[in-house]
Amino acid sequence: MFGHNPVALAELVGDTIRLTVDHEQSDSPVIELSVAELRHLLAGAERDLTDFYQLAANWIAQHLPDQAVRVTAALADALICHNRSQRRRSRPSTHPNTDT
Repeated sequence: MFGHNPVALAELVGDTIRLTVDHEQSDSPVIELSVAELRHLLAGAERDLTDFYQLAANWIAQHLPDQAVRVTAALADALICHNRSQRRRSRPSTHPNTDT
């Protein structure tokens, strides 16, 4: 089918996470990994994004001092807040300031 949005699916099967790119397609790629491996990969991605944000914020402060607050806030929103709000809609946390 051309032009449809894929419907991703994450399933917990025992101690394995199964990630399906588009569960509506029978031939969709599937990735399987352990819960521990997924946690490790997500922690690495979070570190990388945090490092990127810090470098970008420093660059913004040096090169766009008059707009630094707005641009840095927009970058933070794009990297952090937007993703957290999506996770909260799909799986509410037990504590308002905790995302796991």
